[in-house]
Amino acid sequence: MFEGNPFPGLRPFEFDENYLFFGREEQVAQLLQRLGSTRFLAVVGASGSGKSSLVRAGLLPELHGGTMTSTSIAWDISIMRPGGDPLTKLAQALVESNLFGDVNEENVLQTRATLSRSGLGLIEAYRQSDIEEGSNLLLLVDQFEEIFRFRQSGDKAGQEASHFIQLLLETARQTDFPIFIILTMRSDFLGDCAEFKGLAEAVNEGEYLIPRLNRKQRARAIEGPVKVGGAEISPRLKQQLLNDIGDDPDQLPILQHALMRMWDYWLNNANREQTLDLDHYNGIGRMTEALSRHGDEVYEELPDDDHRLLCMKLFKAITEKQGDGRGVRRPLPFSEIDEITGHQREKMLTVIDAYRPIGRTFIMPGQNVKIHDKIIIDISHESLMRVWQRLKNWVNDEADSARIYIRLCETAQLHNRGEAGFYRDPDLKIALAWRDNNKPNANWGTRINDSFELAMRFLDDSSEDFEAEQKAKEEARKRELEQAKALAKAERERAEIQRKSAKRNKVFAVFLFALACLAGFMAYQATQAEKRAVASEGKAKMALSDAHLVEAERLLDRNEPHNSIALLTKSFRENPDYPILLERAISIADSQKLPYYENQIIDSKAHVILDAARGFQYDSNGQTGALLHKEKGNSFLSVYLLESGKLLFRTPKLEIAESVNYTADGKHAVVACKTDEGNWDGVIVYNVETGKEVNRLETTPSPAIFGAVSNDLKDLVAGTGRGEVYHSKYPEYKKEKILQANHDIWEVKLHPAKRLLAIVEVKDNASYKFYFKDLNNKMPSRELYSSPEDQQRFFSQCRFSPSGAYLALHGGNVQVGSLLIFDGFTGDELFRDELTHQGAIFNVSFSPDETLLATASEDNTARFWNVKTFKTFGGVMQHNAEAWKGEFSPDQSRFSVFTSNGELAVWSTETGTLTHDFIKHDNPVIMTAFTNDGKSVFAGLTNGRVHKWNLMENAHLPFILSHNGKMLGIKVDPAGQLIVTSAEDGRIKIWDPGNYELMKEVVVEEDPVTGGDVWQLAFNKDGTLLGTFQNNSPIRAISFKLWSWPDVKLLSQYKFPTSVSSTAFSPDGNLVAFSNNESFEFSTYDISKSTVVNVNQDHGDKIFGIKFSQDGKLVATACLDGYARVYNTSTHKEVVAPLPFGYNFGANVDFSLDSVNDLMIFFLFSPSATSPGSSVSKGARNSSEIGATQLGS
Repeated sequence: MFEGNPFPGLRPFEFDENYLFFGREEQVAQLLQRLGSTRFLAVVGASGSGKSSLVRAGLLPELHGGTMTSTSIAWDISIMRPGGDPLTKLAQALVESNLFGDVNEENVLQTRATLSRSGLGLIEAYRQSDIEEGSNLLLLVDQFEEIFRFRQSGDKAGQEASHFIQLLLETARQTDFPIFIILTMRSDFLGDCAEFKGLAEAVNEGEYLIPRLNRKQRARAIEGPVKVGGAEISPRLKQQLLNDIGDDPDQLPILQHALMRMWDYWLNNANREQTLDLDHYNGIGRMTEALSRHGDEVYEELPDDDHRLLCMKLFKAITEKQGDGRGVRRPLPFSEIDEITGHQREKMLTVIDAYRPIGRTFIMPGQNVKIHDKIIIDISHESLMRVWQRLKNWVNDEADSARIYIRLCETAQLHNRGEAGFYRDPDLKIALAWRDNNKPNANWGTRINDSFELAMRFLDDSSEDFEAEQKAKEEARKRELEQAKALAKAERERAEIQRKSAKRNKVFAVFLFALACLAGFMAYQATQAEKRAVASEGKAKMALSDAHLVEAERLLDRNEPHNSIALLTKSFRENPDYPILLERAISIADSQKLPYYENQIIDSKAHVILDAARGFQYDSNGQTGALLHKEKGNSFLSVYLLESGKLLFRTPKLEIAESVNYTADGKHAVVACKTDEGNWDGVIVYNVETGKEVNRLETTPSPAIFGAVSNDLKDLVAGTGRGEVYHSKYPEYKKEKILQANHDIWEVKLHPAKRLLAIVEVKDNASYKFYFKDLNNKMPSRELYSSPEDQQRFFSQCRFSPSGAYLALHGGNVQVGSLLIFDGFTGDELFRDELTHQGAIFNVSFSPDETLLATASEDNTARFWNVKTFKTFGGVMQHNAEAWKGEFSPDQSRFSVFTSNGELAVWSTETGTLTHDFIKHDNPVIMTAFTNDGKSVFAGLTNGRVHKWNLMENAHLPFILSHNGKMLGIKVDPAGQLIVTSAEDGRIKIWDPGNYELMKEVVVEEDPVTGGDVWQLAFNKDGTLLGTFQNNSPIRAISFKLWSWPDVKLLSQYKFPTSVSSTAFSPDGNLVAFSNNESFEFSTYDISKSTVVNVNQDHGDKIFGIKFSQDGKLVATACLDGYARVYNTSTHKEVVAPLPFGYNFGANVDFSLDSVNDLMIFFLFSPSATSPGSSVSKGARNSSEIGATQLGS
């Protein structure tokens, strides 16, 4: 009598369980037939379709039984999974099949070495094996999809994965040795096969797609094992089980698990004579709850919370949710799991053992296998991740955790390169909470991103910086309160003095009573009016700032962070007493994903009259851009390489140019133009690479409007302003009129593969007709479409898809967007839509594989369409202005759209959401193209410039002059001949301001981390010396270096004491002034004497600004104590009493440029505390930015 449980649960059926394997007999026979005609068999099916069981318990026993008669009946079988080291796994499988003597590590290493030598390594290993002559070798690679995850582990892993697949393919191709390859693979990974050369073709040829079990086969899979186990199942239970399975392939392993649990329940709660019935099925929670209930039971049985925490970490480690949402297994060696989970070996073994006994089998290997460091731990089936609710939550939590960690790593890397600031809330709060809750370690982190240490340090630094910022704000608030109290006290004292003075002067007041009454009343009225004006001005200013804050948030909600930041910074300049404006601007800049500006490629002032509609084109490969300069008597075409900005050629001057059009392969450009002083009309064809004219077609006296030429140059077509379409063909190139319409021929487009022509005729920009013509004259010419006569349709264009399978016509008016799709080979209409867009459709783009179509419209939106169904999908892509044109990236994962207000938007084709915020340009964008790798996008502007944006990076500001770190300083030398820049890379660069060419690069600090970055640059007055200040933060100066200019040779250097913040370099090149953040001392260093010549202790708080006068005779400071001070640089004495300007955090100071004696000093102005006796400039009071005071000589 059968003992045990006849159902394996979640794990697959094994070879020796074929007597329990029912319902797949037809599929086993089909597999045998396929294997008889091929050496490479790919068994493909959805997760849960029973691939492994079909091969292990169905096919393999039949092979050993001699059922396959086309070859020897003797079989040696090796079974493996690729895991994290496919070559080693293959060597182990071969050795463990007793093909190479004893099973030991030495034989495994030797076999692996043989496999690694070449693509014929598996054949060579077969030659060296102990396999008996006449025996077949079958290699079963189970869970083959693991190879795709392994490939992503790095370059070395990718090479090994490619070599492993090459071994399989080369072995399958040969016929000298009887070696057979069988793969089992999830069907949702079929597309990944194309990543390896030859694999997709081999899988297509040898694919066996597992069909779904029909109801009768499912019934056998249920009844068969029950009968082998010596029991009976009630008809109603069988019917209920069949109904509960449904069509979800996941239900098959769930069914097996439910049957296993029900069998155990039946054994424990009934006698063996009793039939399996609904009571037993209900007792385990049915298929909907059985697996979750079972997993939770084991979880609750674990000894304590520590074990349960390790259980969660274990399952998170061996499962993974990929970026596309697919849940996959991630089998790991026990030693790696031990490292990830914190080296609690014995407790982890307890957890693993709880989930792998017979009757549970959540984890593999089974209970009979001893766990050691190299043993692979894995879940028994992917369906666990989708059905066990607790595990499902863990997988999602781990995916969320990985996303937080990846973003933290990416931001840390950007910060390390100077392209991002520290984290701020909410990102900081989320990241800190994530770390506290998950307690990640380096072993866990490096599996996902190897920047773990950098990320943790960045998070700590962000937290410290945020706390310091909050502390500084609190101290600032306290100081403001003290200042207010002091001011109130001073006002009370002044009032008391005024009261006593008034009493003493009563007698005099009586004498002048009448006059005093009048004067006093007028003075009182004036005083009250001034107070009301000041109060009203302050209230109005704060109200306006609040309104700007609200508007900035609204702009941010509309995905306009650039505009939001600009508004906030402008508002702060107008109201510096409201620092929250600047804080919010910085917060937005740090948290938003802004594309990284790479460079400006073309900057030609000759293109200022560029035709916005048809004068800027790029080839289909995104390699070159054609810019048409349209100006009477001075027109020409320029073609540039987009990647480098190199000018390939420029045509001779033309009298007038109307349009430019590329061939489908991008190798030639056609210009419709007038030349020869206006005596010749037609189209001219140029070779893009050489710039040489290769053909032309004359249309004189009719003006040519548009031209087209075939890839092979055998067909050249021109459309004119008088309704003619002319054609010349190889070899005679004789001109022939092939169409006479009544109005302008706006466009002519040649089919990319056939001699077919699409023609758009436009009447007064109010209506249009569309024609389709066969240049071989095998089909009659057809009018495919005519716009309604009662509606104005001012815009129309046409476009073939890349292969020519489809032809799109689009246009419309301010209320209607018209889209028509025709068969590109016959001209038959396939689809028409005039309801989706509420404005003219300006552009239609086909994806590279022609599965998607995108439309851009006057109604400010863009849409994605499925070309097979012609239905829209995804959300509406909303823009801030008319969407003019868009293009797909080469991998069609992104879609770029440019709009009438100069914005460029990049959208995800999968989600229909913005991948980057709107990229704002100063001029309208009229061209967009992706680089071949899809990582960057070009934006062509109406002023002839092409800007390149890197979509894989983040930054906040566009720089033409670039460093390998965040730009910190930029100065133009006094002669205006050169520009010098500095950055966080410890270097300075010297540039030619005419063409921004890099002239020289100097290493100031070999180790910027310890020596500081070059934060400040300063020239002496005559431009013979350059001073550089090295800091490790904005308020921590480390050293000063003096260089000759322009040869940039180091002359001297001085290392500052600790806690130095503000610094300045005198115009005569002899003095360096600096302040100490802790002692508040103000010091002067004499470069010629190499010593500090004066230390001043007049200041009562931090010094934020230091500035020398133009002649170097005076130096001024601005201090947090609310006073500006001016000193003579020779005597180091104050030239005037301290100048009060009120408390202002971050105040600065400067001398006027136009004063001969440098008597004017400027400082940040605080309206609440104007110094008595100082004269505040009118401009300063209006702007609340700058105060000015006149110094006595």
